[in-house]
Amino acid sequence: MATQTQLALAESGLQVASAPAYGFHGSDKYQQAAVIANGLPADGGTDLRLAEHVVGHAASAFRGTVGLPAGNGNLLMTAANWAGAGGLVFEIGWVSGWDTNVHAARAVSTLNRKEAETAILRGVEVQAIKRLTTVQLKTRGGTQYLGLGSWITVP
Repeated sequence: MATQTQLALAESGLQVASAPAYGFHGSDKYQQAAVIANGLPADGGTDLRLAEHVVGHAASAFRGTVGLPAGNGNLLMTAANWAGAGGLVFEIGWVSGWDTNVHAARAVSTLNRKEAETAILRGVEVQAIKRLTTVQLKTRGGTQYLGLGSWITVP
């Protein structure tokens, strides 16, 4: 699926073009059946400023994706961390995205925990969602961690 170039506002105030993005998004806000039927909704705001997205403004037009679905020893935020136990992780492919470490570096530097995030537009069509899974609280060696269930391919 080819992506269409979109524009967002970098921290500098300049417009920056998107690049094709692929990653994992985690959330506890959506039901599996609804996402499979309709994709992820554009249910946030319309604010195209990347720095505001990084610091969590509700009016952001973006949602975040990261490179790992789960399990990196808590060095970086993963999609499973964002979703939490019982939430969903989505593998999203080839949509318009912006590297927040490049385009909102000052905002990223204020975060308590690093993300390595690519911001994508909130509305994600079904065709861009490759598969999804449920986040599960698992135990290994007496230590609990966030793991993933079986992946479900989105038709």
